[in-house]
Amino acid sequence: CIFGTSKSSAAIISDTLLQCRSPPHRLGLVNVSVISDGTKLLLESDNLQFLYTADISVDKITPQFGYTSGEFPIFVFGSNFVNTSSLGCRFADMVSRGIFLSNNSVLCLAPSPLGRPELSSLLSVAVEVTLNGFDYSDSGVMFKYTEPCDLGFFCPGMTRQLCPNGTYCPENSRNFTLCPPGTFQPKEGQSGCLLCPVGYMCPDNGMSRPVNCPAGFVCDIMGLRSSSKLCPIGHYCLNGTKSDSVQSFAGTT
Repeated sequence: CIFGTSKSSAAIISDTLLQCRSPPHRLGLVNVSVISDGTKLLLESDNLQFLYTADISVDKITPQFGYTSGEFPIFVFGSNFVNTSSLGCRFADMVSRGIFLSNNSVLCLAPSPLGRPELSSLLSVAVEVTLNGFDYSDSGVMFKYTEPCDLGFFCPGMTRQLCPNGTYCPENSRNFTLCPPGTFQPKEGQSGCLLCPVGYMCPDNGMSRPVNCPAGFVCDIMGLRSSSKLCPIGHYCLNGTKSDSVQSFAGTT
């Protein structure tokens, strides 16, 4: 095979198929012809063409994780992308067709690894890009498959978001849920709420911290929505009073 002016040996695959290794060459479009024993086997008008391009690379992807069900868009950012009919992405060994956006960005649909037990043990897979369907980048940018939708997260679309404080997110949540009155949640990414402790009350939805029991009242049980137990006669109760009996705290300081 001759690529421009550079020769390359060919291997016969069948009566109608040759395999040639492209030799090094400067960037650009070159004619490809075939010779045997010094004789050209193709007419000048039948010469094929081969495009030499700069090496492609992947710098980052977004989102960086997604559901095992697949078929959601992944934006791939890198360099030297070209709009070709063979443009595509590879997730491990799973191939997906690419949509050219610019020389620095490509859109691919993430394939589903379901039914591939050899991939189920992988926490992440490398995402690479090809221009010709054979040669891929070697950048090692990783994509993580997750089960939809993890505890402590909510997934309104194709990406997941951390559940905010004052809310909870059980598995497969499409949105977060406000902690009901009598409960609170001070942390992000939680799958449940905490009961309001003694000495406090939680009167509203979505509370991230409880409020002190008001002066003149006793909050002696967990999960109070409001203070209704008055301080007993002959006593006074400061903010955060937990019991109407001093015996409840005997031996404490």
